[in-house]
Amino acid sequence: MLIRFAIRLVVVALLARLTAAVLPAPMAQMRRRLLDRPRRALWFGFVAKSALIGAGVVLAMTLIGIFLFPAMALLAGLAAVAGYVVGGYAFGVGLLRATRRALPADWRDRALAAATGTVVAGLLGLVPVLGWLFLLALTLAGLGAITLHTLRPRFFVGAAG
Repeated sequence: MLIRFAIRLVVVALLARLTAAVLPAPMAQMRRRLLDRPRRALWFGFVAKSALIGAGVVLAMTLIGIFLFPAMALLAGLAAVAGYVVGGYAFGVGLLRATRRALPADWRDRALAAATGTVVAGLLGLVPVLGWLFLLALTLAGLGAITLHTLRPRFFVGAAG
């Protein structure tokens, strides 16, 4: 069980490192949005995840759309993984900033932030009940950052969040 946990942490950390190395500007923008307004990112992540799951249910209610339900379920699962990767990276940057480190400038700093965030989040996820809620919030906030970066919604822009 411990080996599977370690393998999951390594895989997520590698995904976050790779994403941060290949897409440094979008990851920096998503990280900034998430760290600047975490409640807004969490809210948009909740809405995006609900829309994906709800669309799958509505599709499943139609005769033709029932065949598309597995694709929607896969899309919802991939969105959760992407949200966890972005959330873990942003969490790592936030942790490193709390120790007075500068924002990630090169791939080594981004890799360190990704590894730090995913390992600490994974360890916090082991706490009974509260750990699961933390990972859920981290995933939804990461998905919200992706949604905000991709769709750029303009309503409630001036609201606190």
